[in-house]
Amino acid sequence: MSKPDEIIETDVLVVGGGGSGIMAAIEAEKYGVTVTMAVKGLVGHSGCTPAALGGIAGYYIRDPQDSWWQHFIDTVLGGSFLSDQRLAEVFTKQSPIVLLSLEEWGSIFDRTGEGGPYLRQFGGHSYARSVASGDRSGAEMIKGLKAKLFKSNVRILDEIYVTKLITSGQGQLAGATAIELKSGR
Repeated sequence: MSKPDEIIETDVLVVGGGGSGIMAAIEAEKYGVTVTMAVKGLVGHSGCTPAALGGIAGYYIRDPQDSWWQHFIDTVLGGSFLSDQRLAEVFTKQSPIVLLSLEEWGSIFDRTGEGGPYLRQFGGHSYARSVASGDRSGAEMIKGLKAKLFKSNVRILDEIYVTKLITSGQGQLAGATAIELKSGR
């Protein structure tokens, strides 16, 4: 942002630059729309994902006895039925695809001696379906996401603090106001 009251037009505004924000921007761009990210810090360095240690559940395709359904059951039970079950279903069905995509984009997860993913069984899971990268799984996940993001046409606005979402008369999102942290504008 170079001047006060600058108006930036975009089809999709993603607020946040952690793992979820980056993935949302990557996915939105697939639909041929203009995508802009407003990131309070620096893309890939904000949010919780870079600090995540353990691993990422979802690689159930290696065990013929495991399935998205069992992963779904484990997720819902592990969340004491508090999770949004529609989202849990999407997550558990899509997780192997996302993990394979992360590796394709440059994330490197621990491997077995045969070269396959080293799978761990984390608490609450019925099967070993979690991949990790030592104790820096979140940072490794961000590495792949950023590599994919930086090859895209997504416009990234770092150090921008969104202060308000603006809605139309029908309650639909129509815009946002933000402050550039470097200049205060």
